[in-house]
Amino acid sequence: MKAIVINDKEYPCYQSMGAFRIYRSVTGSEAELDLAKPSTANLIVWLWAMVKAACRKECVEFSYSLEDFEDSLEPETLQEKVTEMREETAGLSKKKKATAPRS
Repeated sequence: MKAIVINDKEYPCYQSMGAFRIYRSVTGSEAELDLAKPSTANLIVWLWAMVKAACRKECVEFSYSLEDFEDSLEPETLQEKVTEMREETAGLSKKKKATAPRS
């Protein structure tokens, strides 16, 4: 399971439809992150939304408000998650190219 550690506690953290809905309810826009040149503020909201939705799904208590999450998130942890998302996106792109029908 993909996870993130906040204040020495591990929480599930992965993309889901619930995370997209939470992100939109907070920002008023769709989660379309440019991982090449990401906005730190948008990344933090997206990460919080992923953790919040994953915890709800996994029945794990997660009581951090967005502000509490921001205050507790280490810069190194944010960078690690951005790297993971980039690798995941690159892997999906390669998979799509490999399975695309040839004309």
